Amino acid sequence: MSKPNKKRIIITIIVTIILIVLLVVAYIGNNWLEVTDYSIDNEDIPDNFDGYVIAQISDLHNASLLGDNSNIIEALEERNPNIIVLTGDIVSSYGFDIEPVADLLDEINDMANIFYVSGNHEARLSDNEYQELVTLLEEYGVYILDNSTISIVDHDSHITISGISDQGFAAPNWNCFSNALHEEDFNIFLAHRPSDFDEYSLYDFDLILSGHAHGGQIVIPFLGGMFTPDEGFFPEYDAGIYNQNDSTMIISRGIGNSIFPFRINNRPELVFVELNSL
Repeated sequence: MSKPNKKRIIITIIVTIILIVLLVVAYIGNNWLEVTDYSIDNEDIPDNFDGYVIAQISDLHNASLLGDNSNIIEALEERNPNIIVLTGDIVSSYGFDIEPVADLLDEINDMANIFYVSGNHEARLSDNEYQELVTLLEEYGVYILDNSTISIVDHDSHITISGISDQGFAAPNWNCFSNALHEEDFNIFLAHRPSDFDEYSLYDFDLILSGHAHGGQIVIPFLGGMFTPDEGFFPEYDAGIYNQNDSTMIISRGIGNSIFPFRINNRPELVFVELNSL
């Protein structure tokens, strides 16, 4: 065999190995679910809600991890949360497909009460598409918290859960919460976009659950997420837990993808939050 032929074979083998590695990394990055646990200690949490577990699913974007989201379902079955919250972008506006969220709801609907707020992708849907999604959520008894508050009652105690419609529908209306929130209560807030944390923390929200940022899509070691839609490169709010005033915000990295189809060093995330009374 001539030297040029040997060189071509070696280059072909190296390129093939690199491509295989990239495909494996891409598959793992898009399908290998990471479960993250948080614990919130607060004196406003009633004793009846001590140990109360919230599961957060965000930014599904039509995704079906492992083909059927079985890893999400198994994690929820194992943890048996008290409630499940969906923090927006459960469908994608880049090719509307309601089947993945319908299949997921069919599996998890009997596990716990489910609460939902809209995201920017829901705001981009046509009127007919969004109505189809709302109808599906209502059929499964999902509480739609666009600009509303609900009290979750356990005997003589309660906590509240509120949600705000994505600003893609209309400018935020904070007046809708003024009569529903009380400083002495433990108040949970669902908001798709984390970049408005400064605004959220001005109100009596103790725990804010958000998504949207996809963890920065590409996570660079020691630097964090590379890009988010609202904040651009190397954002302040990409994933994890943040504190400001008396509010704590948890940002889920989410499940699916949007324009950029891959996650790098940034696995899909299912969040569990346990409440602890003091």
